[in-house]
Amino acid sequence: MSNHANTAQILDAFQLLTDSELLVLRRYAYSVMDRTPFSEPLDLIHEALARALDGRRNWPLHVNFGLFMAMSMRSIADGERGRIENQRGKRISIDDLLAFAPDEAPIVQSIEDELIAMEQFHLASKAAEKARTELVEDDDALRVLNGMLGGLSPQEMCSTFSMSIKAFDAARHRVMRRLKQPKNLH
Repeated sequence: MSNHANTAQILDAFQLLTDSELLVLRRYAYSVMDRTPFSEPLDLIHEALARALDGRRNWPLHVNFGLFMAMSMRSIADGERGRIENQRGKRISIDDLLAFAPDEAPIVQSIEDELIAMEQFHLASKAAEKARTELVEDDDALRVLNGMLGGLSPQEMCSTFSMSIKAFDAARHRVMRRLKQPKNLH
């Protein structure tokens, strides 16, 4: 039995992503697609999915699908940047030259830093899933949790979910209690 997902499993996992998980993937794609040929985050998401489906990327079943997609998108974006930067006769637009600031050098992370960040992302994902399970009957808290995972501000959540500040604050406290429970971290 293979440790990697087959095409049907990949398609199922993608279809089971919630709206908030897709929003997180879109925001992540946006954050890593700079200086790549991808014109919008969905292009990068679809490229990662296509590579998983055609076998160029293998999803280990023990890895959270969202994490797999995020790491695939980052790897694809890094590869595209490297490919573009190594092309002969590379042209640089005047806008790129004017926008360049020497103090904005890219942050180079070590493999250890990347592994630590991946582990933190995995633990946060597990805590969020555990909280989501515990809050299954608390619609307001689930909406707030999904909004938090999607990067929405408190004002955006109140507006989007038609919640008063008081109701939002109470739901946020219920979510935070679940997320801070030590049992959620392991």
